[in-house]
Amino acid sequence: MRGKLIKRKVTKGHECIIYNKSGSQVNSFEIKGLAYASGARVVGNKLLVADVKRQLVGIYDAQKGNLLSEMKDMRPCCGILDFSINPDNELLVANLGAFRVQKYDLKGKILLTFGKRGKGLNDFHGCCNPVNVAFLSNGAIVTVEKDPTRIKIYSKEGAKVIKGIEELVEGCCYIPMIVDGKDNLYLASPKKGLIRCVPA
Repeated sequence: MRGKLIKRKVTKGHECIIYNKSGSQVNSFEIKGLAYASGARVVGNKLLVADVKRQLVGIYDAQKGNLLSEMKDMRPCCGILDFSINPDNELLVANLGAFRVQKYDLKGKILLTFGKRGKGLNDFHGCCNPVNVAFLSNGAIVTVEKDPTRIKIYSKEGAKVIKGIEELVEGCCYIPMIVDGKDNLYLASPKKGLIRCVPA
């Protein structure tokens, strides 16, 4: 199932409307119990939604909106809670209030967790980090920290910082990031109105 996901608040929950690439609506349903969606992805027949208010990531049936499983005990901060998906359909969550990265399968089973608060290369700094995570094609994990902005790649060789990144944000702010097929990182600063492309 492919298309663009749009949500709008309704009286008893959140209504999700699915559009195809040409902009025609192909489906809509209500997600009951959803409080505040801060991130969403459609993976096959599953809809994944980060709920920053309820501090969890929910997995729903993408056709009917029925809840299938939840990853609880997330610790969002500053209204930020997001995740990414790899080609193996594994879920990578930036649990920033816990200073951790966590990986799950689509049944909600945890596969990997790492990170702690600190000033070292392997640690996450500031009041709450990382704010974003992504996979590279070789399986390495990219993390983005805010204030000051720091991008790191975690691989079998350990962590390394990508140099040459000027300050994208000041204070507690989400830093959007995507990775293309050539492992180029695109990072945005909404307040400064810029997008930075950095090779991994």
